[in-house]
Amino acid sequence: MFRRRVRLALAAFSIAAVAAPGTSDGAAQEPSTPFPTEEELVHRIEALLPAVEEARAAVEAADRRRATELAARPRRATQLVQVGPLRIVAPPGQTELASDLFEEVWLEDFHGLDGSPALEDHVFVFQWAWRRVEPLRVEPELHGATSVQRVELTRAWARTRGAAKTHIRDAVWSALRLDLPPGSPLREWLGTASYPSAQRVSRLVTTAPSDVNGACLGGEPDACLRALGLSGSMTVPPETPTMLLLEAIGLGGEGAWPRLLEHRGAAPMDALAHAAGVEGGAVLASWRDALLDERPEIHAGLGSQAARVILWVLLLAAFAMRSTRWRLA
Repeated sequence: MFRRRVRLALAAFSIAAVAAPGTSDGAAQEPSTPFPTEEELVHRIEALLPAVEEARAAVEAADRRRATELAARPRRATQLVQVGPLRIVAPPGQTELASDLFEEVWLEDFHGLDGSPALEDHVFVFQWAWRRVEPLRVEPELHGATSVQRVELTRAWARTRGAAKTHIRDAVWSALRLDLPPGSPLREWLGTASYPSAQRVSRLVTTAPSDVNGACLGGEPDACLRALGLSGSMTVPPETPTMLLLEAIGLGGEGAWPRLLEHRGAAPMDALAHAAGVEGGAVLASWRDALLDERPEIHAGLGSQAARVILWVLLLAAFAMRSTRWRLA
């Protein structure tokens, strides 16, 4: 905040100094040109340099004071909990909550992804506070790791357990994705999309006005490859490739993730088929069935809201058709 104020003050002062018309001995003179000359600008800028240096020194001093204050603060106590391959650091009062949430996420969404070198190298920092979250100071080396994934939430951003688990899923998936080398075909295809919601992906794919998506859902493997961006432009949401990858891991069962990493430099469908232990067409078929299972139910005719509106209209009409004495009362 202090740095921002200093920069704004300097910018305003510089603009005012440059834009001010020239004067001599306190008597205002008409400027010979509408703008200062180049020499006048250089002179004014040079005159501002001492103030700029003074402001920079003040900012650096404020940064040093802030760093000293943070270092002097007592380190908050933390505890380490283990959930499968996940190591979580949390405040003492939230270790049980952290263990429950991470275990639910692992069993529901990542079961079978054991054997990840990236997870072995990560420690997850978790806390869920009602108001402001003061980041926990964690040294990953003390826990045998070199990287930190933070899941530090406030109730304003994550009001429910489901919302907190969404952030945990994204953090775990971000760590897992680091197992895939940057620039590899599989990593490029997956992109940077967050962990997919099967319901959202199914709704967008099954209701989109796309001939390619429709042909894919109808059972055409080539159309699915086009929809997924493997032989043309992608016509499905960006998190759909991740959903397909997780479907392949589910088909492969134990050891599927290490098998995927063995072929992480191969073409995406070849890598997924190797991880699943089946042909690529079988992976696509299983993913397509999952999409259809999660698609929203669309009822023909009037919805419940329209039915309620009609009911109220009929009720009001019935009152209006009663006797004159009722209507006048």
